Amino acid sequence: MAMRPDGTRVRDLTAIMQALPYVMPKRYDAQNWAEENLDEDAIRDYIRAKRREGRSVTHMSLLVSAYYRAVLKNPKINYFVMNRRIYKRNHFCFSFVILKTRADGTPDETSLKCIWNRRTRCLL
Repeated sequence: MAMRPDGTRVRDLTAIMQALPYVMPKRYDAQNWAEENLDEDAIRDYIRAKRREGRSVTHMSLLVSAYYRAVLKNPKINYFVMNRRIYKRNHFCFSFVILKTRADGTPDETSLKCIWNRRTRCLL
């Protein structure tokens, strides 16, 4: 049996969960989208209060911490499928795109993937 460095195979799944990779075989079949409306005034007030306490808090740090808490509360969010087998990630990661403007005025995109390793407790 092949071992994966980025995940551990999940074996105690229901029959329905085990069948999902066969029902949705393509990567784009299993995409999930969510839309949420947030109170921006409450977020700004929270950031101002934390900055007065001397803590560096940004909108991005709040989004990442909310996602991290969601993964801790619902570990199945951090599952992935490879070769029709379901794995649990050994780390927490998130990706985002940075939009930049080049010197000539044309837009440019850079994608970034940040990985939090639980064993070493560091951002790789």
